[in-house]
Amino acid sequence: MPDLAPIQVIGLSVTRRPVNHRGDWIFVSLTDADSRVGIGEASHSGDDAAVIRLLEGGMGQQVRATLWTDPGGAWRSLGGLGFEQSGRVPSTAASAIEQALWDLAAQRAGVTLASMLGAPSDVPVVPLYANINRATVDRSPAGFAANAAQAVRDGFEAIKLAPFDEVERGSPTSEQRGLAEPGIERVAAVRAAVGRDVRVMVDCHWRFDVANALAMSQALEPLDLGWLEDPVPYEHGPDETVAVRLGAPMPIATGERLIGAAAFTPFLDSGAADYYLPDVKHVGGIGELHALALASAGRGVQITPHNPSGPVSTLASASVLAGVPHAGPLEFAWGEAPWRPEVLTPPERIEAGALVLPTEGVGLGARLGEA
Repeated sequence: MPDLAPIQVIGLSVTRRPVNHRGDWIFVSLTDADSRVGIGEASHSGDDAAVIRLLEGGMGQQVRATLWTDPGGAWRSLGGLGFEQSGRVPSTAASAIEQALWDLAAQRAGVTLASMLGAPSDVPVVPLYANINRATVDRSPAGFAANAAQAVRDGFEAIKLAPFDEVERGSPTSEQRGLAEPGIERVAAVRAAVGRDVRVMVDCHWRFDVANALAMSQALEPLDLGWLEDPVPYEHGPDETVAVRLGAPMPIATGERLIGAAAFTPFLDSGAADYYLPDVKHVGGIGELHALALASAGRGVQITPHNPSGPVSTLASASVLAGVPHAGPLEFAWGEAPWRPEVLTPPERIEAGALVLPTEGVGLGARLGEA
């Protein structure tokens, strides 16, 4: 088998500084001897520079030598379950390589990645929901409401926001309830702006303890949330999330920080959540996301990947979801970069709140644009 060319790493500055800066978009590109190009995304690891060093260093050399024909085994061979201990940075680098290898594998097979993973040919679109958080620089209730209303005008039927700016992780438990009040006002403003027919979800970013999460959930009950996301930390297991799910009046979503499909098993077994949010960039890539979708089938939950990300991660996640009957909508970073569609060739197509998958190409069906 021919070797891969050296990994190319491309970084794009995206989010507004200093407000809401969460990291830029990091893409990888692998070219084989037949000039096929596979792409992946390694954004939002928490340390872009460290990810790039891994991709351009030993991890990239290992892929060139041994792994490029086996996308399903790439993530494990590069470190796999050991990433649960070593953290998000190496898993993100390996996940990006794994995405690119799946892209190449589907190209060699002459099929789209979605069809390779079981999507029927008559599923050309994947529903999205608009995460307005990163585009919302005006963090007042009116600022959130204005962006939510615009996202609905753009065709989205579901909106997510992370409103609890004043509650820091580790805030004293005695202060959390009071600090949450401005966030509740933001959610109320969004609900008033979009009406009752639009789904509204709230992301808490693990900022509460169980008691305050439950008190806050009761305060939000009249606003009819689609879900409450990550109300409590879960690094040490699902118990606190289970406690919130048992007492909260709305569905619970969690899982974006879990690494490897197997890490979700205790959460699935304990009934910790209604929605699970694996992130293809961190969980282990396309293979682990697909494995989790298979493992969660028949459990009465939905897989709806975490994806406030660039267009490569969005396309990779959507290629998996297209063949998953119990998939929920895919997260979309609404309003973050007006030039976003041109990152890919052909350009990313968002129509009526859904991603239109490329159907004329093979693999992911798109390449990184010239610009």
